[in-house]
Amino acid sequence: MVALLREKFVCVAVDARRESGQFQDADAEFIRATDCVTKTAAGSVCVVSAGGKRLTSVGGPGEGMIRFLNAGLKAWSELPEADRKAGPSEASGPADPKRAALELPPGALVLRVFNRQLGRDEKGELRYALPEDFIPKTSPKQAERYAEAHNDFMWIPEAEWKALVPAEPRKGEAHPVPASFALRLFRFHLDPCRGFSEGAAFTRSKADAGRLSLTVQEADPAKVSLRLEGSASLRENGREEPSVYEPALLGFLEFDLARKAFIRFDLVALGTASGLPRDANGVVTPRKGPYPLGIAFELVPDPAPAERLHPRGARDNPAAYLDPR
Repeated sequence: MVALLREKFVCVAVDARRESGQFQDADAEFIRATDCVTKTAAGSVCVVSAGGKRLTSVGGPGEGMIRFLNAGLKAWSELPEADRKAGPSEASGPADPKRAALELPPGALVLRVFNRQLGRDEKGELRYALPEDFIPKTSPKQAERYAEAHNDFMWIPEAEWKALVPAEPRKGEAHPVPASFALRLFRFHLDPCRGFSEGAAFTRSKADAGRLSLTVQEADPAKVSLRLEGSASLRENGREEPSVYEPALLGFLEFDLARKAFIRFDLVALGTASGLPRDANGVVTPRKGPYPLGIAFELVPDPAPAERLHPRGARDNPAAYLDPR
């Protein structure tokens, strides 16, 4: 299916609720005119022509997707030749300011984030999640999808990542971590709901929800190596039970002094979650009771367009994400 998509389609992911109702520009008008999205948390797939004709129903991802895509290709091949050609490439007016607010800020650092559901074997050792880790009604295909690594992005504004690098680094010295970095991490990225819900778990967390320390491991004329470590205790009330995630954090950062850029930014959070993940209605699913969860962060050194997508945490209020207080 991946080969089919790459060879025959131009794949576009859109935020259905914003495109269909909130944004007011040419891109959003195309979405509304083709009526090619649904406004549910489950998402949908549709095939449309470049000229603005919907070629399939609006269906959910799942079984039969290759047949669905081939049906869209067949419908496209039956269009008049003029309708199968791409339209003009020039811009069709300015983008909605709300859309522009979700663009990557100049100079910002991008980290890729992976959330991973985990389990424990008979010896208590960590392992990848298995079907038996999820609630009984979970199908094998659902369990396989739940056990995948669910991805997001983290943005670190330029002034903030510069503040992570000591002005006069000396091996063994500890330095403070910017409060805005800690708050963004606690509120928007240490979130067991990522990949399972459009909601967010701990957006009201305060700075005292965890601790972070930054220590210089090595410092020479070429680079500075830093160790970032700490822990968090994130809690909030839930519909069925309190929501909790209590990870330890460990990271290793390297800053190239000549390039004035990070060349490594690896961070991992590992701990126990319970009362999560919740669905869009606040119901805890698909796990009950405490379970291990890992969240990994890695540097994206030269972000491609698909790696400049806004973080989930910035979707509703970009200013509060970029400058948490």
